[in-house]
Amino acid sequence: MLQNAIIREMLIDAKNHGYKFAPSLIQMEIILFLLANKNKTIYQRDLEKEFKLRRSTISGILKTMEKNNLIERVDSTTDARIKKVNLTSYAHKIHKEREKKFLSLEAKITNDISLEELQNFFLVIDKMKKNLEE
Repeated sequence: MLQNAIIREMLIDAKNHGYKFAPSLIQMEIILFLLANKNKTIYQRDLEKEFKLRRSTISGILKTMEKNNLIERVDSTTDARIKKVNLTSYAHKIHKEREKKFLSLEAKITNDISLEELQNFFLVIDKMKKNLEE
């Protein structure tokens, strides 16, 4: 419910800023991954592995991102069968704007929550994720 409320808040804000669309949660995660690995060449298969998604699923996500000018796929110089995934300048712009909004939202939702409470919250979430991975 918390995740849905956060996403709803982000979508409302995006609409208020005049975006025709707002990147989905997985699209934003892909953008963040590409930004964190900007000095590396990232291929679709790297995204499949990172996000534990099937080839067809990640392919559909990337097609939508390409259609919405968030990424571009460029032929590899070493293997014509694969394409590098690059962020567009538009994706960089959206990321900067969304990051500001997210930081503001984070401050709002963590108001009156101590550092210790937050640390415990993240500890429990990490344990839940590990339980699912086993």
